[in-house]
Amino acid sequence: MANVPADVPADVPLKRPLRVQVHPRSKRRIRIRHPGYSKYRGSEDLLFQFAALDHVDEPSSREGIWGAHYGTIITACGIITNNAFDQVYLSKDVYGKEHATTHHGILEHGNYWLQLRGRELPDPQDPTSTHQGDKFHQYPIVPSFWNWSFPHGKLPAEWQQQHNPPTHLQLSDSEEEEQDEEVDRCYLANLQIGIEKAHLVPTAHYIWMNQNGMDQYCEEPTSFPVDSKRNIISLMANLRTVFNSGAFVIVPKPSSSTLMTNGQSSVDSQPIINPTPTTNPTSSTNPALTPEPQLYAFAVHVLSFHQDAKDFGKLYHNLTIQPKYIRKFAREYLFARFAWAIFPFLNNFLHLSTVPQQLLIIEGKGTKNITVKPGQFKGIEMSRKAYTSASNSRKRGRSSSDENVELGDGGDAYEERWRCRSAGRERWLSDYEEDRDRCRSRYRDLSPKSDNEPSLTDSFSTEASYENKA
Repeated sequence: MANVPADVPADVPLKRPLRVQVHPRSKRRIRIRHPGYSKYRGSEDLLFQFAALDHVDEPSSREGIWGAHYGTIITACGIITNNAFDQVYLSKDVYGKEHATTHHGILEHGNYWLQLRGRELPDPQDPTSTHQGDKFHQYPIVPSFWNWSFPHGKLPAEWQQQHNPPTHLQLSDSEEEEQDEEVDRCYLANLQIGIEKAHLVPTAHYIWMNQNGMDQYCEEPTSFPVDSKRNIISLMANLRTVFNSGAFVIVPKPSSSTLMTNGQSSVDSQPIINPTPTTNPTSSTNPALTPEPQLYAFAVHVLSFHQDAKDFGKLYHNLTIQPKYIRKFAREYLFARFAWAIFPFLNNFLHLSTVPQQLLIIEGKGTKNITVKPGQFKGIEMSRKAYTSASNSRKRGRSSSDENVELGDGGDAYEERWRCRSAGRERWLSDYEEDRDRCRSRYRDLSPKSDNEPSLTDSFSTEASYENKA
Protein backbone atom coordinates (compact mmCIF):
# COMPACT_ATOMS: atom_id res chain seq x y z
CA MET A 1 0.00 0.00 0.00
CA ALA A 2 1.39 3.37 -1.01
CA ASN A 3 2.13 5.89 1.70
CA VAL A 4 -0.25 8.84 1.81
CA PRO A 5 1.60 12.17 1.60
CA ALA A 6 1.43 14.17 4.78
CA ASP A 7 -0.03 17.22 3.05
CA VAL A 8 -3.14 15.28 1.87
CA PRO A 9 -6.11 15.85 4.19
CA ALA A 10 -7.09 12.73 6.10
CA ASP A 11 -10.79 13.53 6.22
CA VAL A 12 -12.86 13.35 3.02
CA PRO A 13 -16.28 15.07 3.23
CA LEU A 14 -18.37 11.94 2.69
CA LYS A 15 -22.14 11.96 2.53
CA ARG A 16 -24.07 9.69 4.81
CA PRO A 17 -25.97 6.74 3.29
CA LEU A 18 -29.42 7.57 1.99
CA ARG A 19 -32.10 6.87 4.54
CA VAL A 20 -35.83 6.72 4.23
CA GLN A 21 -38.08 6.98 7.24
CA VAL A 22 -40.59 4.18 6.75
CA HIS A 23 -43.48 4.03 9.16
CA PRO A 24 -45.04 0.73 10.27
CA ARG A 25 -47.49 -0.57 7.75
CA SER A 26 -50.86 1.10 7.97
CA LYS A 27 -54.20 -0.50 7.27
CA ARG A 28 -55.72 2.89 6.51
CA ARG A 29 -57.64 2.81 3.25
CA ILE A 30 -60.17 4.95 1.47
CA ARG A 31 -62.78 2.46 0.30
CA ILE A 32 -65.16 3.52 -2.45
CA ARG A 33 -68.39 1.49 -2.55
CA HIS A 34 -71.31 1.17 -4.97
CA PRO A 35 -74.60 1.82 -3.14
CA GLY A 36 -76.57 -0.29 -5.64
CA TYR A 37 -74.90 -3.47 -4.37
CA SER A 38 -74.95 -2.63 -0.66
CA LYS A 39 -77.76 -5.11 0.08
CA TYR A 40 -75.46 -8.05 -0.60
CA ARG A 41 -73.22 -9.44 2.11
CA GLY A 42 -69.45 -9.21 2.09
CA SER A 43 -67.74 -6.76 -0.23
CA GLU A 44 -69.89 -7.04 -3.34
CA ASP A 45 -70.21 -3.23 -3.28
CA LEU A 46 -66.46 -2.47 -2.93
CA LEU A 47 -65.35 -0.77 -6.16
CA PHE A 48 -61.77 0.14 -5.32
CA GLN A 49 -59.46 1.45 -2.63
CA PHE A 50 -56.88 4.20 -2.27
CA ALA A 51 -53.89 4.45 0.02
CA ALA A 52 -54.18 7.11 2.73
CA LEU A 53 -50.75 8.74 2.38
CA ASP A 54 -51.54 12.41 3.06
CA HIS A 55 -51.54 13.78 6.57
CA VAL A 56 -53.10 16.89 8.08
CA ASP A 57 -52.73 18.04 11.68
CA GLU A 58 -55.99 18.01 13.61
CA PRO A 59 -56.09 19.43 17.18
CA SER A 60 -58.89 17.06 18.18
CA SER A 61 -56.92 13.97 17.14
CA ARG A 62 -53.54 12.83 18.42
CA GLU A 63 -52.73 11.11 15.11
CA GLY A 64 -54.17 13.86 12.94
CA ILE A 65 -56.03 13.11 9.73
CA TRP A 66 -54.76 10.52 7.27
CA GLY A 67 -56.30 10.42 3.84
CA ALA A 68 -55.77 11.27 0.16
CA HIS A 69 -56.42 14.18 -2.18
CA TYR A 70 -60.18 14.39 -2.72
CA GLY A 71 -59.86 15.80 -6.25
CA THR A 72 -57.84 12.81 -7.43
CA ILE A 73 -60.34 10.33 -5.96
CA ILE A 74 -63.48 12.01 -7.29
CA THR A 75 -61.92 12.29 -10.76
CA ALA A 76 -61.25 8.53 -10.70
CA CYS A 77 -64.89 8.02 -9.71
CA GLY A 78 -66.02 10.18 -12.64
CA ILE A 79 -63.91 8.13 -15.05
CA ILE A 80 -65.45 4.77 -14.12
CA THR A 81 -68.97 6.25 -14.35
CA ASN A 82 -68.44 7.14 -18.03
CA ASN A 83 -66.95 10.59 -17.41
CA ALA A 84 -69.82 11.79 -15.23
CA PHE A 85 -67.55 14.30 -13.49
CA ASP A 86 -70.36 16.77 -12.71
CA GLN A 87 -72.80 14.09 -11.57
CA VAL A 88 -70.86 12.08 -9.02
CA TYR A 89 -70.21 12.75 -5.35
CA LEU A 90 -69.18 10.80 -2.27
CA SER A 91 -71.31 10.26 0.80
CA LYS A 92 -70.74 8.79 4.23
CA ASP A 93 -74.03 6.92 4.10
CA VAL A 94 -75.43 4.55 1.50
CA TYR A 95 -78.41 6.80 0.70
CA GLY A 96 -76.38 9.90 -0.18
CA LYS A 97 -77.82 12.04 2.60
CA GLU A 98 -74.54 12.87 4.35
CA HIS A 99 -72.01 14.22 1.89
CA ALA A 100 -68.34 13.50 2.43
CA THR A 101 -66.28 16.31 3.93
CA THR A 102 -62.59 17.06 3.54
CA HIS A 103 -59.85 18.39 5.79
CA HIS A 104 -57.79 20.92 3.84
CA GLY A 105 -58.66 19.08 0.64
CA ILE A 106 -57.85 15.65 2.12
CA LEU A 107 -60.51 12.92 2.24
CA GLU A 108 -60.09 10.99 5.49
CA HIS A 109 -59.65 7.22 5.36
CA GLY A 110 -62.80 5.16 5.77
CA ASN A 111 -65.80 3.94 3.76
CA TYR A 112 -67.58 6.15 1.22
CA TRP A 113 -70.37 5.50 -1.25
CA LEU A 114 -70.06 6.71 -4.81
CA GLN A 115 -73.36 8.40 -5.65
CA LEU A 116 -74.64 9.25 -9.13
CA ARG A 117 -77.10 12.14 -8.95
CA GLY A 118 -80.66 11.03 -9.60
CA ARG A 119 -79.93 7.35 -9.03
CA GLU A 120 -79.44 7.29 -5.26
CA LEU A 121 -81.02 4.54 -3.18
CA PRO A 122 -84.29 5.58 -1.49
CA ASP A 123 -84.05 6.18 2.24
CA PRO A 124 -86.57 3.96 4.08
CA GLN A 125 -87.05 6.80 6.57
CA ASP A 126 -88.03 9.20 3.78
CA PRO A 127 -91.67 8.67 2.70
CA THR A 128 -91.15 10.77 -0.44
CA SER A 129 -88.47 8.48 -1.92
CA THR A 130 -89.37 5.40 -3.94
CA HIS A 131 -87.39 2.38 -5.03
CA GLN A 132 -87.19 2.18 -8.82
CA GLY A 133 -85.69 -1.29 -9.13
CA ASP A 134 -82.23 -2.74 -8.63
CA LYS A 135 -81.06 -2.08 -12.19
CA PHE A 136 -81.89 1.63 -11.90
CA HIS A 137 -79.95 2.10 -8.68
CA GLN A 138 -77.11 -0.17 -9.84
CA TYR A 139 -75.82 2.47 -12.24
CA PRO A 140 -73.42 0.93 -14.78
CA ILE A 141 -69.64 0.98 -14.40
CA VAL A 142 -67.13 1.22 -17.23
CA PRO A 143 -65.13 -1.97 -16.58
CA SER A 144 -61.85 -1.37 -18.43
CA PHE A 145 -59.67 1.10 -20.25
CA TRP A 146 -60.62 -0.49 -23.56
CA ASN A 147 -64.30 0.31 -22.91
CA TRP A 148 -63.64 3.88 -21.79
CA SER A 149 -64.16 6.79 -24.17
CA PHE A 150 -61.91 9.81 -23.86
CA PRO A 151 -63.85 12.96 -22.77
CA HIS A 152 -62.71 15.39 -25.49
CA GLY A 153 -63.20 18.99 -24.37
CA LYS A 154 -64.60 17.90 -20.99
CA LEU A 155 -61.57 17.43 -18.78
CA PRO A 156 -62.11 18.40 -15.12
CA ALA A 157 -61.27 22.05 -14.47
CA GLU A 158 -58.11 21.37 -12.45
CA TRP A 159 -56.64 19.45 -15.39
CA GLN A 160 -56.86 22.61 -17.48
CA GLN A 161 -55.01 24.87 -15.01
CA GLN A 162 -51.47 26.14 -15.44
CA HIS A 163 -48.66 24.24 -13.73
CA ASN A 164 -47.65 26.26 -10.66
CA PRO A 165 -45.42 24.29 -8.28
CA PRO A 166 -44.58 25.84 -4.91
CA THR A 167 -42.61 29.04 -5.56
CA HIS A 168 -39.50 28.14 -3.57
CA LEU A 169 -39.14 24.95 -5.65
CA GLN A 170 -39.08 26.72 -9.01
CA LEU A 171 -35.79 27.42 -10.72
CA SER A 172 -34.66 31.01 -11.03
CA ASP A 173 -34.32 32.56 -14.48
CA SER A 174 -30.51 32.26 -14.32
CA GLU A 175 -30.72 28.58 -13.35
CA GLU A 176 -33.09 27.83 -16.20
CA GLU A 177 -30.80 29.59 -18.65
CA GLU A 178 -27.88 27.43 -17.49
CA GLN A 179 -29.78 24.24 -18.30
CA ASP A 180 -29.79 23.32 -21.97
CA GLU A 181 -33.39 22.83 -23.13
CA GLU A 182 -32.19 20.12 -25.50
CA VAL A 183 -30.62 18.05 -22.73
CA ASP A 184 -32.81 15.07 -21.90
CA ARG A 185 -33.47 14.90 -18.18
CA CYS A 186 -35.84 12.99 -15.92
CA TYR A 187 -39.09 14.94 -15.61
CA LEU A 188 -39.21 14.18 -11.88
CA ALA A 189 -35.61 13.90 -10.66
CA ASN A 190 -34.17 16.38 -13.20
CA LEU A 191 -31.12 14.15 -13.68
CA GLN A 192 -29.50 13.14 -16.98
CA ILE A 193 -28.19 9.70 -16.08
CA GLY A 194 -30.12 6.49 -16.76
CA ILE A 195 -32.90 8.17 -18.77
CA GLU A 196 -35.49 6.09 -20.62
CA LYS A 197 -38.58 7.02 -22.60
CA ALA A 198 -41.99 6.20 -21.14
CA HIS A 199 -45.24 6.29 -23.10
CA LEU A 200 -48.18 7.93 -21.33
CA VAL A 201 -50.74 5.89 -23.24
CA PRO A 202 -48.95 2.51 -23.59
CA THR A 203 -48.12 1.39 -27.11
CA ALA A 204 -50.27 -1.71 -26.60
CA HIS A 205 -53.29 0.62 -26.75
CA TYR A 206 -52.60 2.09 -30.18
CA ILE A 207 -56.02 0.82 -31.36
CA TRP A 208 -57.72 2.66 -28.49
CA MET A 209 -55.77 5.80 -29.47
CA ASN A 210 -57.01 5.60 -33.06
CA GLN A 211 -60.60 4.81 -32.13
CA ASN A 212 -60.72 7.75 -29.74
CA GLY A 213 -59.21 10.27 -32.15
CA MET A 214 -56.21 10.98 -29.93
CA ASP A 215 -54.13 12.11 -32.91
CA GLN A 216 -55.63 15.59 -32.51
CA TYR A 217 -53.27 16.19 -29.57
CA CYS A 218 -50.11 15.50 -31.60
CA GLU A 219 -48.01 18.43 -32.76
CA GLU A 220 -46.85 16.64 -35.89
CA PRO A 221 -49.04 14.82 -38.45
CA THR A 222 -48.83 11.09 -37.77
CA SER A 223 -50.74 7.94 -38.54
CA PHE A 224 -49.51 6.39 -35.29
CA PRO A 225 -50.25 8.89 -32.48
CA VAL A 226 -49.12 6.53 -29.73
CA ASP A 227 -45.51 7.28 -30.73
CA SER A 228 -46.03 11.05 -30.82
CA LYS A 229 -43.53 13.11 -28.82
CA ARG A 230 -46.52 14.52 -26.93
CA ASN A 231 -47.24 11.00 -25.61
CA ILE A 232 -43.73 10.41 -24.28
CA ILE A 233 -41.97 11.57 -21.14
CA SER A 234 -38.41 10.97 -19.88
CA LEU A 235 -37.86 9.17 -16.61
CA MET A 236 -34.94 7.53 -14.90
CA ALA A 237 -34.96 3.79 -15.56
CA ASN A 238 -36.07 2.87 -12.05
CA LEU A 239 -38.91 5.40 -12.11
CA ARG A 240 -40.01 4.24 -15.56
CA THR A 241 -40.27 0.66 -14.26
CA VAL A 242 -42.47 1.75 -11.37
CA PHE A 243 -44.47 4.06 -13.64
CA ASN A 244 -45.20 1.21 -16.06
CA SER A 245 -46.37 -0.96 -13.17
CA GLY A 246 -49.17 1.53 -12.49
CA ALA A 247 -47.91 2.20 -8.96
CA PHE A 248 -48.07 5.97 -9.40
CA VAL A 249 -49.66 8.58 -11.62
CA ILE A 250 -49.15 12.29 -12.24
CA VAL A 251 -52.19 14.43 -11.47
CA PRO A 252 -52.99 18.10 -10.69
CA LYS A 253 -53.10 19.03 -7.01
CA PRO A 254 -53.54 22.34 -5.20
CA SER A 255 -50.20 24.10 -4.95
CA SER A 256 -48.86 25.79 -1.83
CA SER A 257 -45.71 27.62 -0.77
CA THR A 258 -45.78 25.65 2.50
CA LEU A 259 -44.59 22.06 2.40
CA MET A 260 -45.59 19.49 4.96
CA THR A 261 -44.85 15.84 5.54
CA ASN A 262 -46.57 14.01 8.37
CA GLY A 263 -47.85 17.32 9.64
CA GLN A 264 -44.39 18.88 10.07
CA SER A 265 -43.51 21.95 8.04
CA SER A 266 -40.21 21.62 6.22
CA VAL A 267 -38.61 23.14 3.15
CA ASP A 268 -37.12 19.74 2.30
CA SER A 269 -40.39 17.80 2.53
CA GLN A 270 -42.99 16.94 -0.07
CA PRO A 271 -45.98 19.26 -0.49
CA ILE A 272 -49.28 18.34 1.03
CA ILE A 273 -52.59 19.70 -0.10
CA ASN A 274 -53.31 23.31 0.80
CA PRO A 275 -56.83 24.25 1.91
CA THR A 276 -59.01 25.47 -0.94
CA PRO A 277 -59.93 29.14 -0.41
CA THR A 278 -63.43 29.64 0.87
CA THR A 279 -65.62 32.56 0.02
CA ASN A 280 -65.71 35.26 2.69
CA PRO A 281 -69.11 36.95 2.95
CA THR A 282 -67.43 40.35 3.19
CA SER A 283 -64.97 39.83 0.36
CA SER A 284 -67.20 41.53 -2.23
CA THR A 285 -67.02 44.83 -0.34
CA ASN A 286 -63.47 44.49 0.93
CA PRO A 287 -60.96 43.62 -1.82
CA ALA A 288 -58.28 42.94 0.77
CA LEU A 289 -60.30 39.93 1.96
CA THR A 290 -60.83 38.48 -1.52
CA PRO A 291 -59.14 35.06 -1.64
CA GLU A 292 -56.54 34.46 -4.30
CA PRO A 293 -57.45 31.93 -6.98
CA GLN A 294 -56.36 28.39 -6.22
CA LEU A 295 -53.19 27.38 -8.03
CA TYR A 296 -52.48 23.83 -9.18
CA ALA A 297 -49.36 21.84 -9.95
CA PHE A 298 -48.92 18.43 -11.54
CA ALA A 299 -47.53 16.05 -8.95
CA VAL A 300 -46.93 12.37 -8.26
CA HIS A 301 -49.77 10.46 -6.63
CA VAL A 302 -48.80 7.01 -5.35
CA LEU A 303 -51.62 4.52 -5.92
CA SER A 304 -50.04 1.37 -4.55
CA PHE A 305 -50.62 0.64 -0.87
CA HIS A 306 -48.35 -2.38 -0.68
CA GLN A 307 -45.57 -2.48 1.90
CA ASP A 308 -42.92 -2.44 -0.84
CA ALA A 309 -44.18 0.96 -1.98
CA LYS A 310 -43.96 2.61 1.45
CA ASP A 311 -40.48 4.01 1.00
CA PHE A 312 -41.26 5.03 -2.59
CA GLY A 313 -44.31 6.94 -1.38
CA LYS A 314 -42.24 8.69 1.27
CA LEU A 315 -39.82 9.94 -1.38
CA TYR A 316 -42.08 10.72 -4.31
CA HIS A 317 -45.72 11.17 -3.21
CA ASN A 318 -46.76 14.78 -3.99
CA LEU A 319 -43.46 15.52 -5.76
CA THR A 320 -44.14 18.09 -8.50
CA ILE A 321 -42.96 17.87 -12.11
CA GLN A 322 -40.12 20.10 -13.22
CA PRO A 323 -41.82 23.25 -14.63
CA LYS A 324 -39.87 23.36 -17.89
CA TYR A 325 -41.14 19.94 -18.99
CA ILE A 326 -44.88 20.51 -18.60
CA ARG A 327 -45.25 21.86 -22.13
CA LYS A 328 -43.50 18.91 -23.76
CA PHE A 329 -46.37 16.45 -23.36
CA ALA A 330 -50.12 16.68 -23.87
CA ARG A 331 -52.24 16.76 -20.73
CA GLU A 332 -54.86 14.75 -22.56
CA TYR A 333 -52.43 11.84 -22.80
CA LEU A 334 -51.55 12.27 -19.12
CA PHE A 335 -55.26 12.12 -18.25
CA ALA A 336 -55.63 8.95 -20.33
CA ARG A 337 -52.68 7.50 -18.41
CA PHE A 338 -54.47 8.24 -15.14
CA ALA A 339 -57.53 6.36 -16.38
CA TRP A 340 -55.36 3.46 -17.56
CA ALA A 341 -53.85 3.14 -14.09
CA ILE A 342 -57.21 3.33 -12.32
CA PHE A 343 -59.13 0.58 -14.13
CA PRO A 344 -57.10 -2.37 -12.74
CA PHE A 345 -58.32 -1.34 -9.29
CA LEU A 346 -61.76 -2.57 -10.36
CA ASN A 347 -60.58 -6.14 -10.96
CA ASN A 348 -61.76 -7.59 -7.68
CA PHE A 349 -65.15 -5.91 -8.02
CA LEU A 350 -65.52 -7.42 -11.48
CA HIS A 351 -63.92 -10.84 -11.10
CA LEU A 352 -64.86 -11.79 -7.53
CA SER A 353 -68.52 -10.81 -7.74
CA THR A 354 -71.14 -13.47 -7.07
CA VAL A 355 -74.09 -11.32 -8.23
CA PRO A 356 -75.10 -9.89 -11.64
CA GLN A 357 -73.57 -6.50 -12.43
CA GLN A 358 -74.43 -3.58 -14.69
CA LEU A 359 -71.56 -2.63 -16.99
CA LEU A 360 -71.09 -0.12 -19.80
CA ILE A 361 -69.10 -1.45 -22.74
CA ILE A 362 -68.11 -0.24 -26.20
CA GLU A 363 -70.20 -1.63 -29.03
CA GLY A 364 -69.71 -0.34 -32.54
CA LYS A 365 -69.52 3.44 -32.47
CA GLY A 366 -71.40 3.77 -29.19
CA THR A 367 -71.79 2.22 -25.76
CA LYS A 368 -74.12 -0.45 -24.48
CA ASN A 369 -75.40 -1.15 -20.98
CA ILE A 370 -75.21 -4.89 -20.30
CA THR A 371 -75.92 -7.20 -17.38
CA VAL A 372 -73.19 -9.76 -16.74
CA LYS A 373 -73.38 -12.83 -14.56
CA PRO A 374 -70.57 -13.88 -12.21
CA GLY A 375 -67.54 -14.89 -14.27
CA GLN A 376 -69.03 -13.71 -17.56
CA PHE A 377 -67.03 -10.50 -17.81
CA LYS A 378 -63.76 -12.40 -18.10
CA GLY A 379 -65.10 -14.16 -21.20
CA ILE A 380 -66.03 -10.80 -22.74
CA GLU A 381 -62.54 -9.45 -22.07
CA MET A 382 -60.88 -12.56 -23.49
CA SER A 383 -62.80 -12.08 -26.75
CA ARG A 384 -61.63 -8.49 -26.97
CA LYS A 385 -58.02 -9.42 -26.15
CA ALA A 386 -58.03 -12.04 -28.91
CA TYR A 387 -59.02 -9.30 -31.37
CA THR A 388 -56.33 -6.97 -30.06
CA SER A 389 -53.70 -9.69 -30.21
CA ALA A 390 -54.57 -10.45 -33.84
CA SER A 391 -54.34 -6.76 -34.68
CA ASN A 392 -50.96 -6.45 -33.00
CA SER A 393 -49.64 -9.50 -34.84
CA ARG A 394 -50.12 -7.58 -38.08
CA LYS A 395 -48.17 -4.68 -36.58
CA ARG A 396 -45.06 -6.56 -35.45
CA GLY A 397 -43.05 -5.55 -38.46
CA ARG A 398 -43.27 -1.88 -37.50
CA SER A 399 -40.09 -0.52 -35.95
CA SER A 400 -40.03 1.83 -33.02
CA SER A 401 -37.29 3.94 -31.51
CA ASP A 402 -38.09 2.79 -28.00
CA GLU A 403 -40.28 0.42 -26.01
CA ASN A 404 -40.11 -2.18 -28.81
CA VAL A 405 -40.68 -4.80 -26.18
CA GLU A 406 -44.29 -3.67 -25.73
CA LEU A 407 -45.01 -4.23 -29.40
CA GLY A 408 -44.05 -7.85 -29.62
CA ASP A 409 -46.80 -9.86 -28.02
CA GLY A 410 -50.16 -8.29 -28.53
CA GLY A 411 -52.22 -5.85 -26.55
CA ASP A 412 -53.19 -6.25 -22.94
CA ALA A 413 -52.02 -9.87 -22.72
CA TYR A 414 -48.42 -8.69 -22.97
CA GLU A 415 -49.12 -5.53 -21.01
CA GLU A 416 -50.43 -7.64 -18.13
CA ARG A 417 -47.22 -9.71 -18.06
CA TRP A 418 -45.18 -6.49 -18.24
CA ARG A 419 -47.02 -5.10 -15.25
CA CYS A 420 -46.49 -8.36 -13.41
CA ARG A 421 -42.73 -8.15 -13.91
CA SER A 422 -42.53 -4.43 -13.17
CA ALA A 423 -41.90 -3.28 -9.61
CA GLY A 424 -41.90 -6.83 -8.22
CA ARG A 425 -45.59 -7.40 -8.73
CA GLU A 426 -45.25 -11.09 -7.90
CA ARG A 427 -44.14 -10.06 -4.41
CA TRP A 428 -47.02 -7.60 -4.16
CA LEU A 429 -49.52 -10.35 -4.92
CA SER A 430 -48.19 -12.50 -2.07
CA ASP A 431 -49.40 -9.86 0.38
CA TYR A 432 -52.98 -10.78 -0.43
CA GLU A 433 -52.74 -14.58 -0.19
CA GLU A 434 -54.91 -14.74 2.90
CA ASP A 435 -57.64 -12.64 1.31
CA ARG A 436 -57.49 -14.64 -1.90
CA ASP A 437 -57.85 -17.91 -0.01
CA ARG A 438 -60.98 -16.56 1.65
CA CYS A 439 -62.22 -15.35 -1.73
CA ARG A 440 -61.77 -18.78 -3.29
CA SER A 441 -63.67 -20.44 -0.46
CA ARG A 442 -66.42 -17.84 -0.56
CA TYR A 443 -66.74 -18.01 -4.34
CA ARG A 444 -67.09 -21.81 -4.28
CA ASP A 445 -69.72 -21.59 -1.55
CA LEU A 446 -71.87 -18.85 -3.09
CA SER A 447 -71.45 -19.22 -6.85
CA PRO A 448 -72.96 -21.76 -9.21
CA LYS A 449 -70.43 -24.32 -10.42
CA SER A 450 -68.81 -23.20 -13.64
CA ASP A 451 -65.88 -24.19 -15.79
CA ASN A 452 -65.11 -20.52 -16.31
CA GLU A 453 -64.37 -19.35 -12.79
CA PRO A 454 -62.71 -15.94 -12.89
CA SER A 455 -59.06 -15.70 -11.98
CA LEU A 456 -58.44 -14.51 -8.45
CA THR A 457 -54.96 -13.13 -9.20
CA ASP A 458 -55.66 -10.75 -12.06
CA SER A 459 -55.11 -7.55 -10.10
CA PHE A 460 -52.24 -6.28 -8.03
CA SER A 461 -53.97 -3.01 -7.37
CA THR A 462 -56.82 -4.07 -5.13
CA GLU A 463 -57.45 -6.49 -2.34
CA ALA A 464 -60.69 -8.25 -1.43
CA SER A 465 -61.77 -6.73 1.84
CA TYR A 466 -64.25 -8.43 4.10
CA GLU A 467 -64.01 -6.08 7.01
CA ASN A 468 -67.16 -4.79 8.64
CA LYS A 469 -68.30 -1.61 6.96
CA ALA A 470 -67.86 1.41 9.17
